[in-house]
Amino acid sequence: MPEIAEIIENIRTVFNNRSAKDQIFRDSLSGFEKTIAFTLKDNDSYWFQISKGIVPSINKGIPLRSDIKLISNTESLLAILSGALDPMKAMMTGKLKISGSIQDVVWLKKFLEKNREPIASLLK
Repeated sequence: MPEIAEIIENIRTVFNNRSAKDQIFRDSLSGFEKTIAFTLKDNDSYWFQISKGIVPSINKGIPLRSDIKLISNTESLLAILSGALDPMKAMMTGKLKISGSIQDVVWLKKFLEKNREPIASLLK
């Protein structure tokens, strides 16, 4: 299995490819300018911005501010991304903590659901 940094970079590629090819998806991102941070308790932390419908880069570390913050460990995050662990169950069992506006969290959940197959294929 690839390292977490490579997986996150590949998810960025999936996102940007979908944005480039899918006008409806690109339109849904209009005005969606967000910073998302992943803090992995057993690994590094990463963050990225969604700007003008793309994710320009993945950054290591913790941003000065973020719109959505996810705190988990690598195993739980990979299980969520692959579809093996439901994000709501992960939150209820303390395996995932999310902070952000309800609209932003719902958007992230929908994005993961709609892209489960291509994301899960990256984990093999």
